[in-house]
Amino acid sequence: MNSRELERELQQLNWKQFEAVVKGVPKLRAQVDAYGPLGWQYVREHYQTYGWRRSIDKLDEQQKLDLKALIARTRGRSAH
Repeated sequence: MNSRELERELQQLNWKQFEAVVKGVPKLRAQVDAYGPLGWQYVREHYQTYGWRRSIDKLDEQQKLDLKALIARTRGRSAH
């Protein structure tokens, strides 16, 4: 699974979609939660340009597949 592609897909989501996806992936959520409310504020302001690839690289293949599926589900849900 290509981390660069997943990063691009993640960055293309709107904020509500992005937040839902990150909160659905424990390793990504923990990375933001570690900084508390200021972490979430920073992410909201920079999520479309922040380099998520390193964090995505730390996921195993199954977690990357789950992330891709979650992005697709989230995108599909808000399209209706």
